[in-house]
Amino acid sequence: MPCVLRPDLALDGADADGDRSAQAGHIGAMLAKNLHRQGLCAQWRRPRGV
Repeated sequence: MPCVLRPDLALDGADADGDRSAQAGHIGAMLAKNLHRQGLCAQWRRPRGV
């Protein structure tokens, strides 16, 4: 799924010190918040009958 990050949601310069795990966690939190706002869920479920 493509994702576009808005500049106002990007990490602050002090936080973006090359720590990829912190950046990934930040992006994951933003995506979860946006899904919640849209009434969606990030849980993966196996299709029935598979």
